[in-house]
Amino acid sequence: MKVIAIGDIHGRNVWKKIDFNYYDAVVFVGDYLDSRQNLTDKVILKNLRDIIKLQSKYNHIHFLIGNHDLQYTDDQFQFFVSGYRESYAEDAMKTLSKLKWKFAVEIDNVLYSHAGVVREFYESIPNYSEAYADTINEYGFQNPDLYLTSVSRHRGGHAPAGSPVWCDFDELVEEENPLPIHQVFGHTATKGSRIVFKGIYYRQCIDVLNRHPIAYEILDGGTPLPILLQ
Repeated sequence: MKVIAIGDIHGRNVWKKIDFNYYDAVVFVGDYLDSRQNLTDKVILKNLRDIIKLQSKYNHIHFLIGNHDLQYTDDQFQFFVSGYRESYAEDAMKTLSKLKWKFAVEIDNVLYSHAGVVREFYESIPNYSEAYADTINEYGFQNPDLYLTSVSRHRGGHAPAGSPVWCDFDELVEEENPLPIHQVFGHTATKGSRIVFKGIYYRQCIDVLNRHPIAYEILDGGTPLPILLQ
């Protein structure tokens, strides 16, 4: 399959330059909300609404959830992630509820998530199986608070391993017994565009939109290729 993966949005609309009909599958890896570029509430929410409209036009687009988004799915999660905007929290929650999001998707032996998945966290899920995305989604929808609060020392937390919305790139680099599957994810902007191989399996970070208008094309599960959006 021909897949295009789009990194952390944070209110940017550069995704509109993509011809979605050209691809067999499209993956947004989350973080549609909040911004460190001083984008207004109005701009960020309009961009999210425009993304939501894609659902009625296409059935091959996968919308993953990021930690910045997850904090707007329940009142008890407010202010958990830096950048939380009380000024649009109510509108963000209502708008995000219309997005058919998930925590992970697997296509051509590539696991897509917001932040990546380390074995230590994955094997802490009761009754985990080799159906990675299904296991991550089922457990995440049952325990969203656990996903939002599982932050490792790499991000200033105390959990043994970061969750699929909090895992740090360095956790994926350092683990010695990784999951036997390719992974594409965002979340770690300081390591955006970096790729590492764990044996034959790659870990590609695509959190690059803060610096470059780039998405990543993955053909039949092969190594991701940067595509300039223009």
